[in-house]
Amino acid sequence: MPYLHVVIELKSEPKHPEVKVDLTQDGLLEQFIAPYENGHPIVVNGRAIPLDDIKRLSVYETQEASAVLKQQVDARFDEAASEGIFISRRATDLDAARQGTVVSDRFIKGPPGVRRSLAARPPAPVPSGRTPLTPAPHGRDQVFISYSRKDKRWLDTLETYLKPHFRSQDMYIWNDTKIQPGARWQDEIKEALARAKVAVLLVTPEFLASDFIAQHELPQLLDAARNEGTTILWLPIKASGYQSTEIAQYQALLDPAKPLNMRHSAHRGKDMVAVAETIKKAFQS
Repeated sequence: MPYLHVVIELKSEPKHPEVKVDLTQDGLLEQFIAPYENGHPIVVNGRAIPLDDIKRLSVYETQEASAVLKQQVDARFDEAASEGIFISRRATDLDAARQGTVVSDRFIKGPPGVRRSLAARPPAPVPSGRTPLTPAPHGRDQVFISYSRKDKRWLDTLETYLKPHFRSQDMYIWNDTKIQPGARWQDEIKEALARAKVAVLLVTPEFLASDFIAQHELPQLLDAARNEGTTILWLPIKASGYQSTEIAQYQALLDPAKPLNMRHSAHRGKDMVAVAETIKKAFQS
């Protein structure tokens, strides 16, 4: 398994870069790439770094963990010492990271705040006085998951089955847990809605009872489905009164007569594999 390492060179402290080693791809995307592209400070090693203080953010990839790499660097230091070249320090995380291959271009798709630089276009008329969505600069490239906070465990289950299908940097799974602390959450949700190619609704009584979902998320998603071609899919998690809502007009990922929580646990995994495949196909269509 490859290891990913981040080196952040600072304008204010050019001799003291911040380093984070042994990251997974998910950890890299969530902790560094998402805030960088959304224009937020990056929190690393207990400090928040504003983007205007970043001279360069570099990503390195190695096949070995940093502890092993530091041992290798120390061995080279010792070898140099035996030849009379003394290096009065031991290897650091920075030394370990820089043993790797630079893969920054694989993850960083533009300048800081690129996701917030939404392309402007004349707004289309929107019924009921609602604010129209602004299209994303690179098109709709996200799966937007709408859910009630009371159903967080079902969100986690769905994301577990979706992640193997969405490793590409051109496809993103978004839900409100991606919002960074201190961010303007309404703007973040609005931007995510504008980038949604597929929207997945986790439908439960709690979901249908949510005033925020009913007044903010659903109207914009349904407008996007009618006017922008966003695909709406919904997953019946629990028995609910969905028949009385506009959701009933859209494709259910499972038979609503047998929602997910009523299915035998021995078969639930197979059902979720099929759900994830359907979402993937809808995104790729």
